[in-house]
Amino acid sequence: MPDTIVNRKVASIKARQIELDMASGNFDPSLVKYQPQKQESISVSELFDRFVEYKRHKNVADLV
Repeated sequence: MPDTIVNRKVASIKARQIELDMASGNFDPSLVKYQPQKQESISVSELFDRFVEYKRHKNVADLV
């Protein structure tokens, strides 16, 4: 990770989270909790299909 202002802030926030977790007894010694979460990548058409399906179910629920 390059040494930039943004990356320093991210590291500072992550360090603070670890400190708080240690203080509260919620520390994850495997450090998995502190790794960046991978985001699912989907196409625009897939996103639209999911939206349409969501709206379809929502509208049916509203009619009941």
